[in-house]
Amino acid sequence: MANRRLCTPDLIHAPSYLAALRESYRLGDDPPYDPTVVVADIPAHIAEITRQGRIHVFADGSSAPLSPFTLFWFIEAERAFIGSLHLRHELANDYARLIAGHVRYGIRPSRRNQGLGTEMLLAAFGPAKALGHGRLLVVCREANIASRRLIEKCGGMYERTVLDPHGEGPKRRYWIAV
Repeated sequence: MANRRLCTPDLIHAPSYLAALRESYRLGDDPPYDPTVVVADIPAHIAEITRQGRIHVFADGSSAPLSPFTLFWFIEAERAFIGSLHLRHELANDYARLIAGHVRYGIRPSRRNQGLGTEMLLAAFGPAKALGHGRLLVVCREANIASRRLIEKCGGMYERTVLDPHGEGPKRRYWIAV
């Protein structure tokens, strides 16, 4: 098995991260970042994507503060960026408690369908336990079959489907014991 792990974003992984952005990598349902903008100031980009206290603006114009979180990059062989995982420390608002959940993740397109999302989510169990979580709420779009399979493979127990109040369609809620 290759040497893969979660780590905090670091400039040492920037070339591989930029390559992933050129593949249209994105975290969760976020739109992909423009690699030509990111490359202009990688340190500022990393500072921005890890900054606490940000406000998320939804497509319908409404907004909510982001819950406190840690952003992890999933890397291989100490250099190659595979994907990232956003672990919320708490579910600080109604949107987080109903729709966002504790975790969101993304795998770069060239590395999908290799079981790496499953490996990454399982690797997040240690940090989740360290935060005091006994279980994680993981939510995905109803239509995202790959994400549904990933969550279920990691032990996700389906709770119910809810309609996203910001027009993002139905979302499936799962609980995973860590």
